[in-house]
Amino acid sequence: MSAGYAVTDIDNAADKGTSFGVAVAYMLSKRTTAYAGIRADNQFAVDNLGGVKNRFGVGIKHSF
Repeated sequence: MSAGYAVTDIDNAADKGTSFGVAVAYMLSKRTTAYAGIRADNQFAVDNLGGVKNRFGVGIKHSF
Protein backbone atom coordinates (compact mmCIF):
# COMPACT_ATOMS: atom_id res chain seq x y z
CA MET A 1 0.00 0.00 0.00
CA SER A 2 1.16 3.52 -0.68
CA ALA A 3 -0.30 6.93 0.11
CA GLY A 4 0.57 10.51 -0.67
CA TYR A 5 -0.51 14.02 0.27
CA ALA A 6 0.59 17.19 -1.50
CA VAL A 7 -0.01 20.88 -0.85
CA THR A 8 0.59 23.66 -3.39
CA ASP A 9 0.73 27.21 -2.06
CA ILE A 10 0.55 30.02 -4.61
CA ASP A 11 1.78 33.51 -3.68
CA ASN A 12 -1.07 35.95 -3.00
CA ALA A 13 -3.70 33.18 -3.12
CA ALA A 14 -6.24 32.93 -0.32
CA ASP A 15 -6.41 29.13 -0.57
CA LYS A 16 -4.06 26.20 -1.19
CA GLY A 17 -4.29 23.32 -3.62
CA THR A 18 -4.27 19.91 -1.95
CA SER A 19 -4.16 16.40 -3.40
CA PHE A 20 -4.46 13.00 -1.75
CA GLY A 21 -3.83 9.58 -3.25
CA VAL A 22 -3.92 5.96 -2.11
CA ALA A 23 -2.87 2.83 -3.98
CA VAL A 24 -2.89 -0.86 -3.10
CA ALA A 25 -1.45 -3.92 -4.79
CA TYR A 26 -2.27 -7.57 -4.14
CA MET A 27 -0.27 -10.51 -5.46
CA LEU A 28 -2.61 -13.07 -6.99
CA SER A 29 0.27 -15.39 -7.83
CA LYS A 30 4.05 -15.27 -8.20
CA ARG A 31 3.75 -13.43 -11.53
CA THR A 32 0.33 -11.71 -11.34
CA THR A 33 -0.58 -8.63 -9.32
CA ALA A 34 -3.90 -6.78 -9.07
CA TYR A 35 -3.79 -3.09 -8.19
CA ALA A 36 -6.15 -0.17 -7.52
CA GLY A 37 -5.71 3.48 -6.70
CA ILE A 38 -7.61 6.70 -6.15
CA ARG A 39 -6.62 10.36 -6.29
CA ALA A 40 -8.67 13.34 -5.13
CA ASP A 41 -7.89 17.07 -5.44
CA ASN A 42 -9.63 19.90 -3.64
CA GLN A 43 -11.70 22.44 -5.61
CA PHE A 44 -8.91 25.07 -5.65
CA ALA A 45 -6.53 22.60 -7.29
CA VAL A 46 -9.17 21.63 -9.87
CA ASP A 47 -10.03 25.24 -10.76
CA ASN A 48 -6.55 26.79 -10.72
CA LEU A 49 -3.89 24.08 -11.02
CA GLY A 50 -5.25 21.67 -13.62
CA GLY A 51 -6.16 19.01 -11.06
CA VAL A 52 -8.93 16.45 -11.26
CA LYS A 53 -11.73 16.14 -8.72
CA ASN A 54 -11.53 12.35 -8.45
CA ARG A 55 -9.63 9.74 -10.43
CA PHE A 56 -9.82 5.98 -9.90
CA GLY A 57 -7.89 3.19 -11.58
CA VAL A 58 -7.70 -0.60 -11.41
CA GLY A 59 -5.64 -3.14 -13.29
CA ILE A 60 -3.88 -6.47 -13.44
CA LYS A 61 -0.17 -6.88 -14.21
CA HIS A 62 1.20 -10.21 -15.39
CA SER A 63 4.91 -10.88 -15.96
CA PHE A 64 5.81 -13.38 -18.67
